[in-house]
Amino acid sequence: MWCNNKIKSIISSVERRDTAFFWAMMVITFYAFTVRILGASDGLPYLYWRHWDEPQIASTALRILKTGDLNPHFFNYPSFMIYACLVVDVLHYYFLMGREGIDGLYIGLTNLDEILINIDTGWNWTISHPSFYLWNRALTVLMGTISVPVVGLIALRAYGKWVAILASLIMSGLAFHIYHSIRITTDLPFSFFVLLVVLFSFRFHCTKELKYLILALVCVGLATANKYNAVISMVVPTIAFMINIRKITFSRPLGMLLIFIVPPVVFLCINPYAVFDLRDFLMQSGYEVRHYMVAGHGANTVEPGMKHFMLQLKRIASNLDSFTYYYCFVGILVTVWRYPYAAIIILSFPLGYLVLMSQQCVGFHRNFIVIYPFFAIFAAAGIYFVLLFFQKLVLYLKIKKRLVRNLIYSLPIIMLVGYFGFLWYSSLYDLLSTGIPVDNRTFAIAYMNKMAKNRPGGSVGIAAELRIHQTDLNKLKVPYEIFNHKDIHQALDRFDYVLVGEYADSSKDLPDSPNKAEEAKLLNAMTPKNNYARVISGNQVFLTCCPIESPKIIVIKGRRR
Repeated sequence: MWCNNKIKSIISSVERRDTAFFWAMMVITFYAFTVRILGASDGLPYLYWRHWDEPQIASTALRILKTGDLNPHFFNYPSFMIYACLVVDVLHYYFLMGREGIDGLYIGLTNLDEILINIDTGWNWTISHPSFYLWNRALTVLMGTISVPVVGLIALRAYGKWVAILASLIMSGLAFHIYHSIRITTDLPFSFFVLLVVLFSFRFHCTKELKYLILALVCVGLATANKYNAVISMVVPTIAFMINIRKITFSRPLGMLLIFIVPPVVFLCINPYAVFDLRDFLMQSGYEVRHYMVAGHGANTVEPGMKHFMLQLKRIASNLDSFTYYYCFVGILVTVWRYPYAAIIILSFPLGYLVLMSQQCVGFHRNFIVIYPFFAIFAAAGIYFVLLFFQKLVLYLKIKKRLVRNLIYSLPIIMLVGYFGFLWYSSLYDLLSTGIPVDNRTFAIAYMNKMAKNRPGGSVGIAAELRIHQTDLNKLKVPYEIFNHKDIHQALDRFDYVLVGEYADSSKDLPDSPNKAEEAKLLNAMTPKNNYARVISGNQVFLTCCPIESPKIIVIKGRRR
């Protein structure tokens, strides 16, 4: 009887711990989703230079939607995110067809041709209906959010529940990961699928079941369908298979065959035009190889080798706090010592990827977002191992006073709670204190409406070079007209207020951009230096490119004023 009660007590205790772990992970995941989705509208209805890759994916998906031609005709990146965004766009198209008018970023549609993109205007950053971008970003937010519990599951399999919770906590509030979770790029989806590769490979290592090997290989194909260099993730399931080759119950030749067949088949299923449009595929993917290995990219060109390797480590250190960064190396050392197989499986990708990318001469750090989850895992392990050592030290010292012993035990817990509390607070504070950033062009329109309310009957001239979006123009409550900046003197005679920008040449930063230095200098010289009504601080406007961030806008009183 006592034995049965004891067993029931143990089972009940385990169930309670499992329930607590489940709800802890749910709370962490909910927080991760909240801080990511709140930033998804950043900049819209405008795009910035720091969102450079978004039109390459989102506008290509919209072009397929408009034309029905499933060939992306764009192979600088693989096509997974283009087709994923296309699926979202089809759903959103029907959503907008059922709406009328304009409500924030949502503009109702009456037919497909109303959607304007770069091929319609010649301006690469055209987004006539910005809610398409918002929904596409929500897709990336979803992948970024799910990455948090996936990191927890990897840590759970390798170390246990406490490390899983700690790793998920670190990931949920990691600012660099949050930033890339709200962009329509290939970087975050690539990271997401690589995490699944590691998770399923580790699961295969624990169970020796064929289905987990297949799932890991499918995810290798999906990761490579996001970024070509993700092919190196193949090393993870291959190592897991080789470690367990004597223990598996299925055919060894079958396992080897699957390793070499499944990833390319998955890749080609998602990128069929890599075969059907072979020439364009080879031309554009080959361009990226040369771009990264030989040509470089302006200010982001780095000397390959150890210098590049150390540069990226320094950038990782700057994006992580010192606490997380250095505990990561503690976690790696202890894992290699205590769990060598786990260390080999989990470390194989980040080490291999760092070595591969450091041999290239383009230093974009966004390519290394995939490394951050591994830092979170090993940092959590490092923290946990230090706490275990601290606990054993207290036991070794044989402190008899219970109060003193409890205080010593509680000290590191209090420090951890403070650390993660600060991590979460800082992530939320950035959003809640500043809100979602409002573009200066949106602010300028609101300012003109305020001026019109105080002094009705005016009119506004707006420089075409500012490229103020139609959603903002529709909010303007006074008559307006778009003019070319070179005609500013006529505009000053015709309008009560004139909105212009301050221009710069983008060719210094974009090697392929046409030189507009003289034109930018001429336009700036034409702007009168007096009679300003207001100057809204911001970045210079590029004549051939979108601004780096919210542009500087000068409000000038017309001669009527």
